[in-house]
Amino acid sequence: MTHFMNLRKSPFESIRKGEKTVELRLYDEKRKKIRVGDEIVFLQDGNAGRYLLCAVTELHRAASFEALFEVVRPAACGFGVEEEPSMKGYYSREEEQAQGVLGIEIRLLHDFCEDSAMASDGTAVLSAALHAAMPDTAVKKALENLPETEGKLLLVAVGKAAWQMAKAA
Repeated sequence: MTHFMNLRKSPFESIRKGEKTVELRLYDEKRKKIRVGDEIVFLQDGNAGRYLLCAVTELHRAASFEALFEVVRPAACGFGVEEEPSMKGYYSREEEQAQGVLGIEIRLLHDFCEDSAMASDGTAVLSAALHAAMPDTAVKKALENLPETEGKLLLVAVGKAAWQMAKAA
């Protein structure tokens, strides 16, 4: 099975360079579907022209990131030697306690960045397919034929792609 995840530039580049080999996420419904042997396409900031294809080599479940760092080296997760490992900027303590966490060990299979030597016509086709599957593209297409309405319109978007979907709407 292939999974898609967005990454900010810094962790994306760390995976690309081979420095980061463990991706950290909440153990939510989407992550519960991940299995060893699956593939993950990491998109840099949702950019379909910059993505990495990785294989899932091992999974580590824990009740908290603090507990996870007892079995997974923080350096493998992209933290510097002197840096205090923390996911506070990504997830709240409440989310962490409610869902638990997952360390996804990965191995880089292919680097499909526009500036890499592997860029080719084939990657252009794959990039176009990924772009078509992006949340903002899908929302725009879904709302194209929405009839005009009067009155108040409420917009609700939930999940990691919520901001992209809301912006597109």
